[in-house]
Amino acid sequence: MENTTDRIYFKDAESRFILINPSTAVWLGLANPVEAVGKTDFDFFAEVHARKAFHDEQQIMASGQPKVGIEEKETWPDGHETWVSTTKVPMRDREGRVIGTFGISRDITEHKRGEEARIAAMVLSESNITLEKTNAALQEEIAERKRAEEALANERELSHTMMDNISDRIYFKDKDSHFVFINRATVENFGFHDPSEIIGKTDFDFFTEEHARQAYDDERRIIASGKPLVGLEERETWSDGRETWSSSTKFPMRDSEGRIIGTFGISRDITERKAMGLSIELANAKLSDLVNWLEGRNREINVLNKMGELLETCRTPEDAYPVISNQMDKLIPVQAGRLFLLNKESGQYSVAASWGEDPDRTESFSPQDCRCIQSGSIHIVNTADPGLYCPHLHLDPEEVPIYLCIPLKDQGETIGVLHLRNLREKSAPESRLDLKQELATTAADHIALALANLSLRETLRIQSIRDALTGLFNRRYLEESLQRELARAQRKTVMLGVVMLDVDHLKRVNDLYGHEAGDTLLAVLGHWLQSNIRAEDISCRYGGDEFILIFPDASPESTYQRARQICEGVRLLEISHHDRSLGSATVSIGVAGFPENGQTRDALLSAVDEALYKAKDQGRNCVVTAVEKTPPS
Repeated sequence: MENTTDRIYFKDAESRFILINPSTAVWLGLANPVEAVGKTDFDFFAEVHARKAFHDEQQIMASGQPKVGIEEKETWPDGHETWVSTTKVPMRDREGRVIGTFGISRDITEHKRGEEARIAAMVLSESNITLEKTNAALQEEIAERKRAEEALANERELSHTMMDNISDRIYFKDKDSHFVFINRATVENFGFHDPSEIIGKTDFDFFTEEHARQAYDDERRIIASGKPLVGLEERETWSDGRETWSSSTKFPMRDSEGRIIGTFGISRDITERKAMGLSIELANAKLSDLVNWLEGRNREINVLNKMGELLETCRTPEDAYPVISNQMDKLIPVQAGRLFLLNKESGQYSVAASWGEDPDRTESFSPQDCRCIQSGSIHIVNTADPGLYCPHLHLDPEEVPIYLCIPLKDQGETIGVLHLRNLREKSAPESRLDLKQELATTAADHIALALANLSLRETLRIQSIRDALTGLFNRRYLEESLQRELARAQRKTVMLGVVMLDVDHLKRVNDLYGHEAGDTLLAVLGHWLQSNIRAEDISCRYGGDEFILIFPDASPESTYQRARQICEGVRLLEISHHDRSLGSATVSIGVAGFPENGQTRDALLSAVDEALYKAKDQGRNCVVTAVEKTPPS
């Protein structure tokens, strides 16, 4: 049961499987024969086929008679069909009661072997007819014995002639499996010239012990059971080392009184068909591998394209990081994936994005800690050699990394590192992991280009809204922001404060120390203003030596107090240029607010500008509100 390719199965009285061999398990799509126990054909086949099989088995148990050599079309749940040649017999207990059925099924899908059975049946039928006619003639016409014997001889001659002209091997054996008659095809197939060289011998004289024993055991079962073996595919191993394949059907051979006196069989050489089947299987396997590879490549291209499309929609590098994490995890699944980017202020490479199941303790590292930055090219480690590891890796003693570090470059500068890593235990066998180097390099190029474009876009955006000298927002940004904050204040019914300040006597500084010194004063003042306002406040250089501050959610009183703090804070600044003190600086400040001093951007700017000029008229170095209130300075 274990070694045969035929499906052998035993069922109880309810047609439930109680035992199957491995070939049956494979045919049913099971990993273990035990999984079939308790199930029926309804669990594996379509309703029509399962119902017919159930009816046949119930009929066998009811009649006690077997069903031999049934060709069945099996219909599976997914719609595909297969053909088998099946023999089913009643299964009895020790008292002879029928307790179930057992059967043997052979796959005849690719080439139905019913021809052998029909030829054998024809030979048997003709032989039986001849014997019956002869017996009848002997009993009924003793006087015509001689003529009957001649007729019988003619019949035998015709039968021999027919068998000798058939390309299939036909052979008859006695009860001890000795050859008693063979046709010409059998003689030639065995490599002899005369039947006498084979008659009287057994399969043990021509085949290996293993094959001869299998054939002998099959014939013992046929003689014992009186039942044929139909469509049996056999691998024949010859004593000279040859291997051939045949499809055989064997029957019990009976005498005129119905007693079994041996066996006879028909075998067809299917060696070429088997070889062709194997070639087809190999070709299909290669084709399947190619299809799988193409599907994988197509999936990778789709993920790369999708990542590119998503990166194009990002407005800042921060928007791109989650896109990179998500798409890289789909593109090249690894235990640890990291994107490190260069921080130009610290000179360190810090984690910007990460993916995978393995947490990485590395948050940042110096350029000298990664070999791909030092070499300027991809660094690959796929063997357990600590001498090749990058210093930025933090590993447990038993971990062996298999990883790639790929530099991300922009105009020759390494702006980041793409790190892909898997791990194995030191005790695990040495192996090389395919981290898809070419695909990873392509992905790294996509990421580097996208980040470089985003960085350039951010730089251009900042340049378009920032004042180059002070680092504060410029006038265009001020006008957009004030309009936006006014709309928000109106929508939420809150107040808004606006402060305009002007550096006192900047022309005197330019005249005494030069325009570069004046620029230094403005730059220091801009930095100080940015450092002394809230995160939600907006500071802008309005033009020349004028600055405007926007205070969201600020009342007139709080705006005025903050303006005074700024006025006093500027007086305390120590400003120098090329190690030369520029003296103390002062500012004149105008204050206005929404809604009391204006409902529109232009009205507010006009009101705060008017307040500023009043502060200058009142002697500078003071704060004046748009309601013409002049608090003491």
